[in-house]
Amino acid sequence: ILLTRDVNMALTFSRFVELGVSDAFANQEQTTYKAGAAYEYQLTPLFVTGARAGYQDGEYASASRGNYSSYNYEAFAMAELSPASKVTAALGYGVGTAAATNASSRSIEAGSIVGMASFESEFWKDAVFQTSYTRMIRPGFSYGVETADALKAMVKWTDRAASISLSSELDTVAVAGSDGIGYKDWFSTLQIVYPLASDFM
Repeated sequence: ILLTRDVNMALTFSRFVELGVSDAFANQEQTTYKAGAAYEYQLTPLFVTGARAGYQDGEYASASRGNYSSYNYEAFAMAELSPASKVTAALGYGVGTAAATNASSRSIEAGSIVGMASFESEFWKDAVFQTSYTRMIRPGFSYGVETADALKAMVKWTDRAASISLSSELDTVAVAGSDGIGYKDWFSTLQIVYPLASDFM
């Protein structure tokens, strides 16, 4: 929503359903609702700042999983360093809660500073390099609430509607409610996007 020439406001709402491909992942089946609001102000043509907030509510199909909810709020800024590069940063606070599954269990709540910092540059025609650090609150894979620190690097090439991207990410995760137990997760992704039909408009 464009409020004035220099001020934007956005409202978002989404719903998605996640299904397990086998019985081993049945406890991952869930319906999640997300809502968010953002306020953005352009101080100069090269610098934008603002604030945003989000809420998430996840309902698991399995009785062994407690439903999950979280909220977060952040201040953010984006600066264009040159016609080919920009930096983005955000800092705020988030809280996640995993509900109790039965009378003998307890709910788990964790709060943490959240945010991100990223650098993006077009180093060649239609080719972009991006590196980022993100700290987030999210539901645990099997229980609890996770605080994750993610380091990511990506190279993406775009030609009109088609694109190829290669990324690699390292997550360092602390799990609330697990007596300090955490884990690390490293993965790389190759994504190819090619339109099967042309634009009829």
